[in-house]
Amino acid sequence: GDGIWTLALCYEHARGTEEDLDMALTLYEKGADLGHSPSLYSLGCYYMRGDFVDLDQTKGFELIHKAAAQGYGPAIKTVGECYNHGVAVEEDGDKAMQWFELYLKDNYDPDLIQKVALMKMLKLQEEEEGSDEENIIYS
Repeated sequence: GDGIWTLALCYEHARGTEEDLDMALTLYEKGADLGHSPSLYSLGCYYMRGDFVDLDQTKGFELIHKAAAQGYGPAIKTVGECYNHGVAVEEDGDKAMQWFELYLKDNYDPDLIQKVALMKMLKLQEEEEGSDEENIIYS
């Protein structure tokens, strides 16, 4: 899988060969068929953006989610972003935070750390406001 993926990257970015996106996509598909996480992720990104393939964010998310389930860091973060922004899935801040926290276990990303902290603060604020409304009788 690593060799197929690396060769696909060479074709995609014209490294040691002419740029050939059709060949790159073919190779990403072969790697994805093998269950190779980086290939699943790369192919999924093409579908999410609609670059050189028909736009299919559902298919793109499924491929990226498979890579994330295997522990591939960039895919884990992307799944979190999809949940955070409601891309190809229902927007869900709790699921987004779970995926972001999973990513942060093995990766240092100060911007993402700050984003998660802000999400947690906003969630606590919402919960506190909600509990005030529920207990207004006891105020």
